[in-house]
Amino acid sequence: MFSARRGRALFLLVRSSREPFDWVLPKGHIERGETPEAAARREVLEEAGIAADVIAPLGDTSFDQLGRLIHVRYFLMKADGMAAAAAEREICWCGPADAERLLKFENARTMLRRALQWREEIGSRRPVHARPARATRRRPV
Repeated sequence: MFSARRGRALFLLVRSSREPFDWVLPKGHIERGETPEAAARREVLEEAGIAADVIAPLGDTSFDQLGRLIHVRYFLMKADGMAAAAAEREICWCGPADAERLLKFENARTMLRRALQWREEIGSRRPVHARPARATRRRPV
């Protein structure tokens, strides 16, 4: 998920819903009858309160979570506005260097680099305009 402000890319990170509450890229489960793209839009809205459009697929990855293999499909998305988030998650809009530093997992950093590459190779020919949001939410203590 990114937003462009004065030509600078900002990436959306959210705090994980599980301890140790690391910064992660928004993601979630696909509901029955839902496309991966629709699930991505819904999850970003639920987790961060950001309405967004899918621009391009970035790739798939897998990781182990409590003995279960989890498959994730990531998309490059463009912020298109704000709405009420269903979850109380802290969010952070940050530049590429800060996003790479804050993301704990290499697979997430790989997706960030793919988003940057897409923006450099293709995005420079296709302007993306968005209304960035800088609000943050604190997770309950």
